[in-house]
Amino acid sequence: MERPLLILLAALASGILAAALPGWFVPPWLLPLTAACCLAALVARQQALLVASLVSLCLVWGNLALQPLLKPVFPPNHLARLQPPEPVVLTAVVDRRPETGERGSRLYLEAESVRQGDRSLPVTGRLLLYVGEGRATVSTEDRILVRTRLRQPRPFGIPGEYDMQRRLALQGIYLTGAVATAGEVQLLQPGAAHPFQRRIDLLAARLGDFIQRSVAPPEAGVLRALLIGDRGAAGRQTEELYARTGVNHILTIS
Repeated sequence: MERPLLILLAALASGILAAALPGWFVPPWLLPLTAACCLAALVARQQALLVASLVSLCLVWGNLALQPLLKPVFPPNHLARLQPPEPVVLTAVVDRRPETGERGSRLYLEAESVRQGDRSLPVTGRLLLYVGEGRATVSTEDRILVRTRLRQPRPFGIPGEYDMQRRLALQGIYLTGAVATAGEVQLLQPGAAHPFQRRIDLLAARLGDFIQRSVAPPEAGVLRALLIGDRGAAGRQTEELYARTGVNHILTIS
């Protein structure tokens, strides 16, 4: 058989697509079953059965890889289970480099605790915090305090709209929050964990600020997107121009 790995790769991709697009999920017990079939075919030296078993194994494996993200089972203290209707005071750690938008910014957070009234509850779970105006002066692994209302990301119901809910779910994010200005994000402890990653992100932020001071827009935004991966700095209009000319992948790869 020529190029058998391509067949296995196609099976793996098919399993992933079945889970991601139509939302078809296979039962978890199929994984050990197909693995046992592979072992039995290997011992019996049955090539055709071995290939069929490996294809089935890759198909099931790809499908099950997305199930914890698209069909999660939340622990009791997960934010998605709590989701109180009123705003909460949230303590969280920034677990990814903040993203700059045209006016505001976005923070990816790993929740640690929420305070409701006089109670403070330890929690787990990631969320995306939208900052309406300005850029919060925080970096990866900073511990912050913010008051926000937690919401599930939902589509607007517009035909053909981008499925933001699924995109966030693939990143393990099932809740969002929002604040009006960057001043509402309070820094509690800089570099609470993984200081090496924080140094890299601070260096990227300083480079972005230098580009912004030294180069006129919109070229500054393009350079920030290309050099440090800050796509939000490029702006929606610039991204649309890149898309129309068929070279938007340059910004995406960066």
